[in-house]
Amino acid sequence: MCSYQLLSQGPLGSIRWCKTCGTFNILFNNISFSFKPEAFQKFKRNVSDCYAHYSQSNCAVKKRDIVFNTSSAGVHFVFSVNELGELLFLMQTAELCHVSPEELDEPPLV
Repeated sequence: MCSYQLLSQGPLGSIRWCKTCGTFNILFNNISFSFKPEAFQKFKRNVSDCYAHYSQSNCAVKKRDIVFNTSSAGVHFVFSVNELGELLFLMQTAELCHVSPEELDEPPLV
């Protein structure tokens, strides 16, 4: 049975850590993601790169015109600059609040 720890929360979503599964669970608008730590880091880097690019462009900050590709064929997300910023903030906050088993000198949950 999953055991969640809330890591970050904002007006558009939240991120929780499942101690049992060892996954980050992101709820953002009407999207739900589950990532193992390595995949979470990769996704965060992609969101960060995308946000850095579009936040300095002439895009309208509230218009959803940023297409974010996924590794699943035919699945794409569309965000505004503001939404990408909020998602990145949630992920950065979650990363700061998360303490890995290695940092606690405890063996990982199996």
